[in-house]
Amino acid sequence: TLFYIGGEAQVQTKPDLARGSSNQVEIPDVIKASADVQFVYSSKTQAQMGFLTPSNQRSYIAGLDKDIQINLPIRGEVKIDIQNNKIEATLEPLQPREEQNLFEFSTTPYTTKYNVNNMVKNIDEALNNRHVIYARQPKQMKTTVGDHSTGFAFDLRFNSDKKNVDFSSLYNAIK
Repeated sequence: TLFYIGGEAQVQTKPDLARGSSNQVEIPDVIKASADVQFVYSSKTQAQMGFLTPSNQRSYIAGLDKDIQINLPIRGEVKIDIQNNKIEATLEPLQPREEQNLFEFSTTPYTTKYNVNNMVKNIDEALNNRHVIYARQPKQMKTTVGDHSTGFAFDLRFNSDKKNVDFSSLYNAIK
């Protein structure tokens, strides 16, 4: 599991409170705050169970990989004008021109087998025998939302082998 929060924040006031008197605290007319924040949470869980057949030196394994990742690279700015009772806020991505993977969740059940006498030289060779288990043919949905209403384009990709996935309800809920 990985958890990371990093960034930079700044606050400016008018009048400048840093230059004010140490005997009294003035209420500023305008407060302007900005922050660049990178939030990352990532977790990978793996489980395996298997058996070995001594007659043919083969190992048979059933496994489950679960992955979750949340990545929020955000730049935000807030301006509070106390005299005029106004608040302005802006949010944007840290790298606006780059594609960002904001959220990913996957659960992958699989089976594999290999000869225990053969040492695997690299992981790709071991994964060649890996067979992902599907209860039925997976359904897929790919769409883009938010580009017209928010100015941010969110590409959504969804795969599932569940029998009754209502993609239209899912799409309308996100829209």
